[in-house]
Amino acid sequence: MKLPLDNFQLLGVSLGMETQGILRILERRIEKSKYSGFSNQTLLKRKEMLVESSKTLIDPEKRKGYENKIMNTSLESNVEKIEVKPGNQIAGLLLLLEAGHAEECLTLAYIEYHKWKSRIGDLESCYQDLLRVIDYATLEYAKKLKENRFYENSAAVIERRLTYEALDISTKEMKTQMERDLKKLKPYRILDLVSRETGETSHENGINMLKNLVNERGGLESESEQYMKDVEFKAFFRQVRLYLTVQEQIDIFKDWALSGSKVSTFLAVMALVASGFVQRKPEKMVEALQVLKKIRTAELEPIVANIYLLLGDVKAAEDLFEMYADTDLKEWSQNWSDETLGKMCGWCREWLSRDVLCGYRDIDSEANLESYFSDRDVIKYLESIDKQNACSSFRNDQVYGTEILAEPVGNRVKRDTFDENRVNINKKKVKHKDFHWINFSSRLHKMGKKKVLVALIALTIGTGIINSFRPIELNQSTVVTSLQDGKESVKESRIGRKKGRDEFSDMSTIYNVIAKYHSIKRNVLAGGGLPSDARNYLSDDAIGRILSEQNKNSKRGEVQFIDVNIRELTIKERTESKISLKTVLYYKDKILNDKGRIISVTSGHTFERMYTLINKGNRWVVN
Repeated sequence: MKLPLDNFQLLGVSLGMETQGILRILERRIEKSKYSGFSNQTLLKRKEMLVESSKTLIDPEKRKGYENKIMNTSLESNVEKIEVKPGNQIAGLLLLLEAGHAEECLTLAYIEYHKWKSRIGDLESCYQDLLRVIDYATLEYAKKLKENRFYENSAAVIERRLTYEALDISTKEMKTQMERDLKKLKPYRILDLVSRETGETSHENGINMLKNLVNERGGLESESEQYMKDVEFKAFFRQVRLYLTVQEQIDIFKDWALSGSKVSTFLAVMALVASGFVQRKPEKMVEALQVLKKIRTAELEPIVANIYLLLGDVKAAEDLFEMYADTDLKEWSQNWSDETLGKMCGWCREWLSRDVLCGYRDIDSEANLESYFSDRDVIKYLESIDKQNACSSFRNDQVYGTEILAEPVGNRVKRDTFDENRVNINKKKVKHKDFHWINFSSRLHKMGKKKVLVALIALTIGTGIINSFRPIELNQSTVVTSLQDGKESVKESRIGRKKGRDEFSDMSTIYNVIAKYHSIKRNVLAGGGLPSDARNYLSDDAIGRILSEQNKNSKRGEVQFIDVNIRELTIKERTESKISLKTVLYYKDKILNDKGRIISVTSGHTFERMYTLINKGNRWVVN
């Protein structure tokens, strides 16, 4: 057997070290091994190998020739390998493990096992030491893979050892340690698997593993210590959601809701609303109300008002908002408009942006009410509701209680802390007789529903409720985009043509790359994970900067919510490999502590920033 080590690596010393330093390290190594439980025979062989290596390094003539040979070796395959004498295999494997080569050690150990398998009885004295080497190598290699974020591979190494043929685990303690490490890996494995492409078997396996983990913990509401502490579980669950599509979340949460989970019911409602809004399918809003009936309380009525608004029932939405929104929320909504409808639209947009449209793999959409209500399918559906009687009355036959719905663990912030002026939802009891339920087909200000929708769109534009800084679709000749006085303007240029090629023909792609960079950064800083396609838009350096910033926030116990919109974009320099861009950005942010309290707010402002895009073959990425 040959070890993939040279004498310096085996002894644990560096090139150029003096003889006295080598002897001191040799003495420490002989005195104690990093790994315990081996027989005296194996430890004696280990000592002999260490002494043999040291003789080469402390003899001036031998060392000079040996160092020259190593220094002139350019390929790893040509590195001087140590030949292990027969009978010293276990000691050699142990030294290889001590040198940090757990994977190679494990591979060679399994090879030795197969060589010995037919005559284990004759090698009984060494057999237990071989098992121990395999067990230590398994744990070390799995640990290394975990540190490098190869979680599924790490688990596979441990599972292989636990089930490998008839090869026993060396001790009960070692087996317990493996089972404990495997259990700790489960959340990481889930993240690893669900982050893979949807439709892949591994992605589906991750979802099934997630369901199993949540069930073993006793559901989303449980404060079980199974697998991880409650705080850690909530952070983990927020990350998992980012890798699940909205339909996957609908299916998962509706299934858990059947078992009586209020949090799952609430998250199913959020997913249905998100799906209905993005896909322009108001019928999903109706389904959301059906699901919400199970947990409906006075505290949730301001949210119900938003769903009514998205179904075009302005009167129902206004009545609910006026009756159930607390003073703080009403005062906050004054910032949007003096009109009740304007306030409702402002509240609805904030709710969609902060609570609904975040946390889905396949949704990267803005809370653009104008676009939603301008959609032909939405208009057609809403106008048909009265005639088709598509929605039932959802009459509330219960007395609202004072219980507050538990914080939905899948959301980025607590629902009562999205703004410093909106901190407490009304907790008073509201008896059924105090509230006459309003159907979806209720009166619409003595106007037809279509007229109300037109008025809604006009009002939201006039009061600035629609995102005034929404991304601008760029045509092929666009060089600079800007927003002036709240209106979009596009400066076009026909310059830059070279050899019949429009120098800026992919401007839209460039814009989307910058916008995607901001989207990824926003999600990561808000506590989410890095999406699987991040390297399609960001270089490793850019990813490193974002993760470093997230890590600094995490150490301070903070979460940051940023809002960035591109106001102007100009190409300053372009080559085949690099593009230099000047941008004008509109920016604002909000930082919350681990208790959900706002600790700082940066008000909206504009500033200039330079970006560099580099060519990665078939795509441009932010560097």
